[in-house]
Amino acid sequence: MIIACILHGYPSYRSLFMLSVYQKMAAKTRSRQRLTATDGHDRISPKSDEIRRTSVMLHEEVMEHYELWCELNQVYADWCRAHGVSIHRLTVLEALWFQQKTGCTLRSLQDRLYLPKQTIHTIVDGLVKEGYLERHPSPEDKRTKVLRLTESGLAYAKTQVAPMYEWEGKAMRQLAPADRAVMLRTYKQLIDALRTGFEEEDSV
Repeated sequence: MIIACILHGYPSYRSLFMLSVYQKMAAKTRSRQRLTATDGHDRISPKSDEIRRTSVMLHEEVMEHYELWCELNQVYADWCRAHGVSIHRLTVLEALWFQQKTGCTLRSLQDRLYLPKQTIHTIVDGLVKEGYLERHPSPEDKRTKVLRLTESGLAYAKTQVAPMYEWEGKAMRQLAPADRAVMLRTYKQLIDALRTGFEEEDSV
């Protein structure tokens, strides 16, 4: 999908990474709140009014970004529904299409797409039964199966993925090149800042 694909090469990877960050941040916040409720003391250092106002403003901006991100995901879900394909199936198809030369494994799909293991298994099994996908023994580990689209699978994937690319390209062309560059650069900076901040919290 367009923003995630440009940023990373796989649909929804960056978006799902950001969701995991937000979920972990929310879990830590709830944990701190439980500590406060338990001992009656606020363990977070007091801040000045100015810092608090800035914090509130930043929180509102984060929430606005999160709501926009959710809305973007909903637009994709609506598009998929209108084209008779689930967003998860399309996500897996696109990843398989991108990795057709080298092939991929169930594990690599799970790591790349941040989808539940059972969801990927169900989609892969369905594609195999439909004749769109084949499992081949891995040269490195015979216990591992490498997934590759069949000829009919490649044709099918193209009919599913190409219309999405056309739709995305039409939307992106409505933005000036400079605006697209700023959007992508800023998005990368935000993701890197979120990742760095969360890793620093984990190391404490």
